[in-house]
Amino acid sequence: MRSLIVLGAFAVLHAQQAAEACFAAPAHVYQSHENAIDSAEWIAIAEPIATQAQPDGYSSYRMRALEYVKGSGPAAFIVPNADQMAAQGHSKEQSEGNYYAHTVSRFWTEGGSYSNWSDCRIHPEFLYSGHKYLVFGPLDYNVGFENITGEEDEWLKYVRARVSGQPGHKPYPIPFQTYLDQAAAVLRVKVWWDGTSSQWTETVRKGVEANYLNMAYVAPQVHFDSRISPNCKELFSYGDRPTELDFLMVFERMPERKVRKSDYLECVGGDLGSYGSASAHGLFSLTGFREFPIVDDQVVFSKGESGYWGNWGAPTLTEKVLVSELEDLLK
Repeated sequence: MRSLIVLGAFAVLHAQQAAEACFAAPAHVYQSHENAIDSAEWIAIAEPIATQAQPDGYSSYRMRALEYVKGSGPAAFIVPNADQMAAQGHSKEQSEGNYYAHTVSRFWTEGGSYSNWSDCRIHPEFLYSGHKYLVFGPLDYNVGFENITGEEDEWLKYVRARVSGQPGHKPYPIPFQTYLDQAAAVLRVKVWWDGTSSQWTETVRKGVEANYLNMAYVAPQVHFDSRISPNCKELFSYGDRPTELDFLMVFERMPERKVRKSDYLECVGGDLGSYGSASAHGLFSLTGFREFPIVDDQVVFSKGESGYWGNWGAPTLTEKVLVSELEDLLK
C-alpha cells in the first residue's frame, strides 16, 4: 500500500517570458525513437566532468565518453547550451531522472526528457556524482540526452539492439486493457472553476482509497489553478484555456521510494505571462502517472510515440474507450 506523500520544501519561482515562442523547431528534434537512433551520427555513453558558463547565460558541459555505442569520436566532447538549473537545485533532471530506468510509458509514448525552448534549441541538464547519459550527436534530439542507470536500462538496451540490427524490446505502447491491468491505481478527476479558485473531485476506480492528487502534484490547488484560472493566460497561446477538466489518471507500479518531484506551471497565481516551478519530495514523480482526457464520455488513450508533446502536425495514435465500459475493463 502506498503512503500519502509528506510535502517537503515548497518553492515557486517566477520569471517573465523573455522571448517569443518557437513555432518551427528543427525537424530533427522530434523524431521517433527509431529514427533518432538511425539518424544520429554517433551515440555515446558519457558523464559530465566540467562546466563552463556561456555569455548567453547557459552552460557548456565537457563530457567524458565512456563508450561509443554508435559511431566514434573523441575521448571528451562539449555539449553547449545546457541549462544551469541543475546546479541551482531546481532541475527537471533531478525530479524526473531516468524514467525509472526507462521502464514507464511516458518516455516510450510521449518522447524524451526535453522539448525545445523559445529559441528552438534543446537545453539539457546534467548532474555529476556518477550520473551517466546516453548522448546523441551531433544534432539535438528530444531523446538524445537521457540519464541512464546502467546496462539494465531499457533505453540503453533498446539502442544497443537497434544499432546492432536487432529488433530490441520496447516496453510500450501496449493495449489500453493491458495498461489498466498493470496499473497500481486508476481514478477519474473532474476540475472546475467556482469563480474564485479551482475545485475538483477524484473518484478512485482501482486501487486503495487515498488522496492520489496529493501524491501526484506538489500542490493540487496551485496546479489546477494554473491550468484553468481565467486570471492566467497561456505563455504560448495555442488556444483558449479550458474552463473545466475531465480526465482519467493512471498510476503505474513504481518502486516504493521517495523522489524529488516538480510541477512546471504557467501563470502561478494571477501574474499574467509568468511561469514557475513547485518542488517537493514524495511519491510519484511526473513520470509515474499519465492523464488521459475524457471527451464525449470516451477516454482518449494516447498510445503511440507520434503523439508526444512537441511533435506538431504528427497524427496521434489513440484508442478510445467508453467511460461506461471502464467497469468491465477494470475487473
